[in-house]
Amino acid sequence: MLLVIATPALVIPALFGCLGLGLSTAAQLNEWIMTFGAQGHHLPGMVRAYGDRQLFKRFRFRFIAAPAFLAAACMACALYQLQSLIFMAFIWGIWHAALQSHGFARIYDAKWGCVDGRTARLDLALVLVGFGLVVLLSPGRLQFVLQMLSHAGFGLPTASTLMWVHQLGIATGVVVFVMWLANAISSHAQGRGPSPAKILLLFSSIGTWAWANLAVSNILLALPLFEVFHDIQYLTIVWLFNRRRAESGATLGPLSRRLFAGGALGLGLYVLLCLGYGALPPIGEAGSTAYGLTTGLLAASQLLHFYYDGFIWKLNHGETRRDLGIESKHRSPGQQTGQRYGHGLRWLLLFVIPAAVLIHGETRNQKPLHERHQEVVTLVPNSALAQALWGSSLEATGQAEEALDAHLKAAVLDPDFSPPREAIYHWLHRWPKGTAHPPEALPEVRRWLGAEAPEVARSLNNQGVRFAQDQQHREALRSWRMAVAIDPSLAEAHFNRAGALARGGQVEEALKAVDAGLALESNPKAQSLRQMLRKSLRPDRHHLDDKNISHPDTQSEPQGKVDHGTQKDTD
Repeated sequence: MLLVIATPALVIPALFGCLGLGLSTAAQLNEWIMTFGAQGHHLPGMVRAYGDRQLFKRFRFRFIAAPAFLAAACMACALYQLQSLIFMAFIWGIWHAALQSHGFARIYDAKWGCVDGRTARLDLALVLVGFGLVVLLSPGRLQFVLQMLSHAGFGLPTASTLMWVHQLGIATGVVVFVMWLANAISSHAQGRGPSPAKILLLFSSIGTWAWANLAVSNILLALPLFEVFHDIQYLTIVWLFNRRRAESGATLGPLSRRLFAGGALGLGLYVLLCLGYGALPPIGEAGSTAYGLTTGLLAASQLLHFYYDGFIWKLNHGETRRDLGIESKHRSPGQQTGQRYGHGLRWLLLFVIPAAVLIHGETRNQKPLHERHQEVVTLVPNSALAQALWGSSLEATGQAEEALDAHLKAAVLDPDFSPPREAIYHWLHRWPKGTAHPPEALPEVRRWLGAEAPEVARSLNNQGVRFAQDQQHREALRSWRMAVAIDPSLAEAHFNRAGALARGGQVEEALKAVDAGLALESNPKAQSLRQMLRKSLRPDRHHLDDKNISHPDTQSEPQGKVDHGTQKDTD
């Protein structure tokens, strides 16, 4: 029960402890958990499907046909770079997580003696509405849904319509929770529940899902926070369930008997196999056929995990109830046959047809990518990922300053999200080659950089030195101008800029620059330059003798004095 209910209290402090102590970054945690955990926890379900002989006999057709169908579909989508099945996996994954919480809730209530249908239906409504409402209210999750719908050619709602949907979702959530609470109070008054463990489970599951998606701004950290909770729950229940099956003498395969025979060896092997399965990588280089095929196979593993868990853990199967410690309740053969046909129809409607519609729309969608990103960022402006994607689209269409604005918004929304940060740094270093006009968003850039401003300014100053050494005088001057704009206290950049302006004949601007530098620190060469500049401004001195202008600062000149040339620039 501790691992199933109290996982957030155990795992979340550990994850933040790793970050706080510098043992790992958010990106590393994301990679480890989403690889070893998210993919690794698929294996136990596969072991049960193919290692439990009774289960395999009951669902033989599904266990043979489903892998072939899903593997072919996923590999085809990977080879042709179609994203429709990624969207289906996203939706199916949320459904899967919600239903896992509901399944645990039913187990705890059944052991408590609360088995009425109304409670089960309200529990289901609570988890579905709870998980779905978080997706609707989470900027990160919602932008992904909108991106995928737009990618598949669907028209997106207007901002007013989306606001109305938000309000409807919140109202629905309130109504469902009130009904669930009223039923819980009524059941408790009648002495038949609900189970306290179930209440803790539902609140910890929905609460962790909401907190990870609504309160954690770091995209890379939000995903693994709930994933590790979900994975530990799943691995725990599978281990306990199969241990009971092994003890009861069920007809298990050799691997299942070894894994679930008990003892430290079996448990260690169980964990190692899950980690090993999670570590399986795509084969080949990105973009190659082998890479596409193996990526498709790994994606099929995820979909198979969702699909198998939809029926191999059904509590209406007598053996499942028995091995979970719940009284047995068998179905008649006629009911099983009806269920078989209903199962096929249900998945045809819930997966095959929607996936086909999405793929068809995606292959026929002619709308430019930047227009799709613009639609989404208009609807979800507080999504860091939406702003970052919009910024990349603007860069691709040559709208550099607008791209900077978008990347700045993304970086402010999620300070730990690296793509917009890197885009801003690259933009600053590319700017000297683009235009002489400073970006309008420069004050926002300076505020956003904060304590990193001096380091970025030094980098731009050094870039200017390299430009000057390569005889790229305009670019050098612009680099130094950007450096002093970002960090006005960097005297070295003021001196470099003054020398370049003086060489270009812009005496008054050069004098202002050298004065600004000398106000920060003393420099003999800069003082000499100032004297020459002042002399050149006298009425009897009309020409600046540029042969006597030396570079005022030598610390950034690994190859000696920088020759600034005589070409003018508007700086």
